[in-house]
Amino acid sequence: MDPAAFGIVKGEVQRLTFKDDKVNAISFAQGHFYAEQVAQLMKMFSFDDGRLKGLQACVGKMLPATCVAIIPILKAFSFDKNKVSALELIAMQITDPLNFHAFNEVFPYINERDRVRNIMQKRATMGPPQPPVINPASAGNPYPYGKPRPSVDPDDTLYKAADRAFTGAVNVVEGAASMLFGRPQQRGVVVQRPATVSYQTTTSYVTPPGTGVQVVHLPPGASVATITPSAPYPRQPYVAGSYPVGQMPPPYQPHGGYPTQPQWK
Repeated sequence: MDPAAFGIVKGEVQRLTFKDDKVNAISFAQGHFYAEQVAQLMKMFSFDDGRLKGLQACVGKMLPATCVAIIPILKAFSFDKNKVSALELIAMQITDPLNFHAFNEVFPYINERDRVRNIMQKRATMGPPQPPVINPASAGNPYPYGKPRPSVDPDDTLYKAADRAFTGAVNVVEGAASMLFGRPQQRGVVVQRPATVSYQTTTSYVTPPGTGVQVVHLPPGASVATITPSAPYPRQPYVAGSYPVGQMPPPYQPHGGYPTQPQWK
């Protein structure tokens, strides 16, 4: 999938709140994902169960990849057993299954490595991955038939009001915890702004405008101060040396001469 189309899918998955809505956004998308794009989509889910559901929606749209390219997808999962389950889902899209030793950095324990070896050896007995069927309707637009309707739209006014109320309740709880346990309160920071703003300009203020002079429009309550451009820093002239070109100066002689041998000991 080209970066523009994938950006639309990624933005839709990131915008939605519930995992089922995220999975539907992936399922409705038309096109094929590269392995690194699948890894980015997995990071949009909060927990491994949602990542497994999202990966199931990506398997049919995933392009063939090598074992090394699959590693970022496996690293997106938190637990080793879920990493093995993810590998079972995408094993058919791996082009070099006998290179399964590349997964050793993902699976540190021998039990998971044995399961990975069995999965990849079975995959090696099968044929190569099937080439994808390109849908012309998905060129540049991952949702040519429309986006799925989410169960809760984050842009809905009522949902925003409920989300603000929940955030306010969290602020109250954090404030109470700060009073009781001395914890620093991270939310509710108020930024003090000055009552008046001073603008500095090097142009003239003329009313009405004319004579080709630029007019500065000031907001109410603002003051203006004219700054005279400073003179450029004077450049120091180069002081010519006292020795003619090509002649070396005499060797350096320290004041008082060099120390004698007994003084070095």
